Amino acid sequence: MSDIPWGGPTSFPCIVPVVGQTVTQVLFDYAVTILFEGGQQLRLETAFQLGAARVQPVTVAPEVSLQAAASILGVLHSSVANAVLEESGQLVLEFSSGETLTIGPDESYEAFTFNGSHGELLVALPGGGLTFFSGRSK
Repeated sequence: MSDIPWGGPTSFPCIVPVVGQTVTQVLFDYAVTILFEGGQQLRLETAFQLGAARVQPVTVAPEVSLQAAASILGVLHSSVANAVLEESGQLVLEFSSGETLTIGPDESYEAFTFNGSHGELLVALPGGGLTFFSGRSK
């Protein structure tokens, strides 16, 4: 875990501070939550796409399709090779296992939230865009 809190996105595209982190848990409820070894958490609350090279991407709607949601288990114990955030609220994670997760903004709901290891909170707003709340200081 980094001792330096994330200051949030300052320009776009922005690298999210999970690159190099390993996925330690994948949780299912009315969303899909991915936990990283550094203490970060990504909660996917709306439909997202999961794909790999030469494989048709699967659309996962967490509240609707548990069978499709199970496909996210392929990222468990993988490390994040790249994590790019766009100003629109689109987030793309590339994993060492070859999977790519893409989640874009949702018109009606927060598409995802990202909690940093120091209490930072990034929220993908309904209709697009982002908001960021700084965390606790050391």
